[in-house]
Amino acid sequence: MRSMGSRTWLIVALSLALTLVVAACGGAPAPTPTTAPKAAEPTKPAAPAAATAPAAPAATKAPATAATPAAAAPTAATKVSLPPLKSDKSLWPKAVSVGTASMGGTNYIAGGALAKVFEKMGVQAAPEVTGGSIQNPQLIQSKQIQFANIAQGSAYDAWNGTGWAKSKHTDIRSLFGVLPQWQHGWALAKSGIKSYRDLNGKTASGGPAGGTSDLYLKQFTELLGIKLSKVSAASYADTTGLLKDGLVDAVSTSAGVPHPSAAEIASTQDTVVFGFTPDDVKKIVEKYPSQAAGQIAANTYKGQTQPVDSVADWVAFFCHKDMPEDFVYEFVKAVFENKEMLVSVHKAMADTTEANVKTVTLPMHPGAYRYFVEKGIPMSPLAKPVQ
Repeated sequence: MRSMGSRTWLIVALSLALTLVVAACGGAPAPTPTTAPKAAEPTKPAAPAAATAPAAPAATKAPATAATPAAAAPTAATKVSLPPLKSDKSLWPKAVSVGTASMGGTNYIAGGALAKVFEKMGVQAAPEVTGGSIQNPQLIQSKQIQFANIAQGSAYDAWNGTGWAKSKHTDIRSLFGVLPQWQHGWALAKSGIKSYRDLNGKTASGGPAGGTSDLYLKQFTELLGIKLSKVSAASYADTTGLLKDGLVDAVSTSAGVPHPSAAEIASTQDTVVFGFTPDDVKKIVEKYPSQAAGQIAANTYKGQTQPVDSVADWVAFFCHKDMPEDFVYEFVKAVFENKEMLVSVHKAMADTTEANVKTVTLPMHPGAYRYFVEKGIPMSPLAKPVQ
């Protein structure tokens, strides 16, 4: 019994001694596995890699912004694969009506020039005197006319049922850009009028009531706090006489330049062509995004030796959505094949170019869209056809 006890005590003593030696050598190795996962916590500094995540939003924003210019002129959109065009001239209209604006205005003459293109295709075409860009979408929607010039500011309201439009006019389809409509006015030089600011307390005509020019004259003067004593509605063909007779102090328009009525009176009378102050241009563009700032070039009119600061709204050519695709395709093709003839009718149509389809920002007719796709010409994504 005593010998067994001695052995037991010997084992205990040896175990104790071994524990002390291990401790002296730096501690038990067993804890190391438990500290190893903690050593893996340095992968938490991979959480700082998550700190680079804010850079990711910045990166996503950059491509989005960079994509915007590309979207404004999307070359990729011109690489769309389209099915073959089915042609059936038996479905073409025998005659079409082209909505223009007031007689004596740029859009009336431009519409007449485009009507001649239809005639060259063997289709009778009549330019119709209308109330302009506010009435034309309504006439197309109701199929009273088939084609028309429409300022895109007004067309935007028509499509969306906003502004002047009481309902959506979703049967209108764009074809191509025609010309920029410059907001400007003219008066006899003796009136002392030099800008729209000087119309305060004066009488002015913005063309026929309900037209785009009439609308913009009222909108812009109200925005700028200019109080006209009277707005006289009249066709532009009549405004020359009104101005000469002192029945109006000034005439205002939103139209391609030179405006025929302005050019007529400038050729025989001492007149002044006026626009807006730079500050007023900025206010208009901020309020109405469809307007773009710019200048009417010097010598556009007789006696106008300096450029005129103003704003412009692009006019596009529109049709009803039910026009046959092959008919519209052939018409658009013929327009650009007859460019020289168009410019000979009115030099503002020098801006009716294939490249200026980029200014069209409402859904296009498939026939027009096909033409520009095949030519590889960039278009706004907003112009993509819809059902």
